[in-house]
Amino acid sequence: MIDAWIDRSFVHCDRVEQHFEQISIMGTNSTENSMWRFMCVVVIWGIWNHENRVIFKEAVVDSVEILTITQIKA
Repeated sequence: MIDAWIDRSFVHCDRVEQHFEQISIMGTNSTENSMWRFMCVVVIWGIWNHENRVIFKEAVVDSVEILTITQIKA
C-alpha cells in the first residue's frame, strides 16, 4: 500500500530477521557486519521506546535524547 503512495516497488521480507540479514557493509567481515546489525536493532529499539514515551507518557519528541539513550544502551 505504501509502495503505491511513493510510486516505488520494494521486495518485502516474510520474516523480520530477513531485514537484518540484508544489512551488510562491503569490505567488512562477518563479525563487523554482526555489529552493524546489532546497532540497527539498538537504534530501532531506542526509537520505539521514545515513541512509546511520547504516546503514553506525553513526553516531547527529542532526537538528541533518542541518540543519547541509544548510545548509552549500545
